[in-house]
Amino acid sequence: MEDSPQYVEVLVNKNVGGLYKTYQYKVADSIQKEITIGSRVIVPFGSILVDGFVLQLEKKAKIDNIKEVISVVDSDLALDEEIISIAKWMSEQYLCPLALCLRCFLPLGSISKVKKYVSVGKNVSTEEMDNEDREIIEYVSGKGKVLLSSLQRKFNSSLNAIRNLKSKGILQENTELESGTKEKKIKKVYLAVDNETAEKMITTRAVKQKKIVSILRQNNGIPLKNLIDKANCDYSTVKALQNKKIVAVKEENDQGSHEPVKVERKKLLPQQKSILNTLTEALLAETASRFLLHGVTGSGKTEIYVRLVEKAISFGKQAIVLVPEITLTLNLVKQLHGEFGDSVAVLHSGITASEKYNYWRKIKNGECKVVVGARSAVFAPCKNLGLIVIDEEHEWTYKQDVNPKYHTREVAWKRIQMKKGVLLLGSATPSLETYWRTRGTDLKLLHMKNRVHNRPLPYVEVVDMREEIRNGNYNIFSRYLIESLHHTIQKNESAMLLVTRRGFASFILCKSCGFVMECPNCQVTLTVHKDKGVLQCHYCQHKRRIPDKCPQCGSVNWKPYGVGTQRVEEELTKRFGDKVIRVDSDSTSKKGATEELLGEFEKKGGIMVGTQMIAKGLHFSNVTLVGVIDADSVLKLPDFRARERNFQLLTQVAGRAGRGKKKGKVVIQTYNPSDLSILTAQNHDYLSFYNEEIKQRKTFKYPPFVHLVQCTLIHGNEITVGKAALKLKELVKENISGYENVVMILGPAPASVAKIKNKYRWQLILKSKNLKFARKVMARSLHNFYEDFGTSVKVEVDVNPVGMV
Repeated sequence: MEDSPQYVEVLVNKNVGGLYKTYQYKVADSIQKEITIGSRVIVPFGSILVDGFVLQLEKKAKIDNIKEVISVVDSDLALDEEIISIAKWMSEQYLCPLALCLRCFLPLGSISKVKKYVSVGKNVSTEEMDNEDREIIEYVSGKGKVLLSSLQRKFNSSLNAIRNLKSKGILQENTELESGTKEKKIKKVYLAVDNETAEKMITTRAVKQKKIVSILRQNNGIPLKNLIDKANCDYSTVKALQNKKIVAVKEENDQGSHEPVKVERKKLLPQQKSILNTLTEALLAETASRFLLHGVTGSGKTEIYVRLVEKAISFGKQAIVLVPEITLTLNLVKQLHGEFGDSVAVLHSGITASEKYNYWRKIKNGECKVVVGARSAVFAPCKNLGLIVIDEEHEWTYKQDVNPKYHTREVAWKRIQMKKGVLLLGSATPSLETYWRTRGTDLKLLHMKNRVHNRPLPYVEVVDMREEIRNGNYNIFSRYLIESLHHTIQKNESAMLLVTRRGFASFILCKSCGFVMECPNCQVTLTVHKDKGVLQCHYCQHKRRIPDKCPQCGSVNWKPYGVGTQRVEEELTKRFGDKVIRVDSDSTSKKGATEELLGEFEKKGGIMVGTQMIAKGLHFSNVTLVGVIDADSVLKLPDFRARERNFQLLTQVAGRAGRGKKKGKVVIQTYNPSDLSILTAQNHDYLSFYNEEIKQRKTFKYPPFVHLVQCTLIHGNEITVGKAALKLKELVKENISGYENVVMILGPAPASVAKIKNKYRWQLILKSKNLKFARKVMARSLHNFYEDFGTSVKVEVDVNPVGMV
């Protein structure tokens, strides 16, 4: 064909000298029809095979002796030109290699290594072969196909024989991309006979067998696990029916199906109706628009999300709903499943690679109309994308912490601009940058000032812990909080307590010599985990047994300091027994543990002790008391956003109280009762906090008034990384010569955590109102830096970081 490409420009998925480069390859006639821009291909690269992305189709060769594309990988998941355009924008925006940005648009399980296999050709006879060749052929024939590297290891002394067999075509070589996306199998149960026959074949005493048949009449083909749960039986009951040939158990590909859950549809209140009408008009307008829905906690934002998704689907569009953490937004997921059934794809870290791969296909071909997930779900391949909702848009988890260090808000807006759809940001405590942008015309502000049914926001009591100490109370709980907990439990109501650190205590200290146990790999103290009897680093996970005495002076005056979730749990258990449960990353590390703990709390109530993960998204109508053990810990962080983050955390966790018909109360313990974040959180007063904090940002030249480009240099040698950082600063200064008033350089200096996993870290920061210029300066400086230092010093660039620690 005239239009078929004879050559392609391929961006190889291989880091070469700090760069991912493009190379030209020839396209064989047999695969020309499969190749398009965005195709993922396997190509030879030196002595190995790698995968890459086709970026350009070409007619002429640029060099002699050009290598050939080996094969096309999964043409169904080829990236279209719109996706490539977004990836190129990300590469420029976040100073990140294009190959890494393109990877974001592939299902996680589809990125892996290319492997070579060999199999025996057709009509091969071993009669005239020598023993060495015959043994190799018989081994491969018995396996069907064998990984070439495995064959070479097994017949290590016969490598020449293997090469000869390949050259003669007796052993045939083929390549495969090991994607980890094999279909996941699931057992389903079907009725194998009609209803009347089944009734006759089951005795009247076989009650559980009859129940199984009754369930299958209504839902034939139900997953085996679900059937056993519904019938309250074990597998032997199903097996008995299978032996009688009444039911058949079949193993099928798991398509991630969900049984519809009936969710009561709530009647919209006037403020909800008005906002939904505005957003519906925007969906119909066929022009890109974005909105900030600023609604107090409990105002009914979720109901608007669900109704708006329904509108988008009715207009023939697909919708993406993004949440900070999927396991803590189960009510939203349940509601979406109830409304839209199997057309909902839920993407999160708990699903297997094969499940994500299957969802990816269903989303791309339009079977799934709604995608729900954390930040990476923003890359879902929705061809008819019309709506993206970002719940709790202020959450820092929407910023990726490894390359590419994208912000979900920005990528979402880019996608919506290209699709001419609607982006809806929702929060009770919007980020200052987002709220500041509502002053313009491209981000419209929508207000929900009241809770549903005009329920009052909880009363907030601030307890000055300095006064507690003056009055002789050295406990981690104020007297007022303990009294409130007793009162809550006596009324059969529930409470939630926020603790900002997990573990038992922050560190262990010798009161005789002052020695503090630190991590040998990181420049941080080891956290006390009393339940396991260990000290643990939360950066590298190094563990060691808690010593009985000080390793430095031998003193037994060796005490834990600071407050963690385990210590609070232990203290409360002494007072309230088994009514206390703990929800943190230690107690929820096993799959399904979060759902189990939250379900137990909803059912039995009591006191939930948790880290910041309990501060958002949870709705328990019986929670009437929320306590904050230490409202100052976030304020101690060396970060210009510390006060903003503290206000958001306190306001969000306070919003867990009084969400039902009963009034709520919040107790905030602090040593800084006059701090702006605490005073305004006490009054649920976002605007006062915003107005004061934005003045500080402007005065000291911080976002949103300037942009930041943070560069972190990492190396195993402290002197080397320090020299490299100083060299990078020199290069930056050279590149801004004459424009010093446009870009300000901060540092370099050791990072706040100067060593992690035996690697030393230095940071350099650029401040500028002109982000385009600052990025250009950093890109040019890094190019010069790599020429001098190569890739021995790792450099991580974060454009507009959300945290400075």
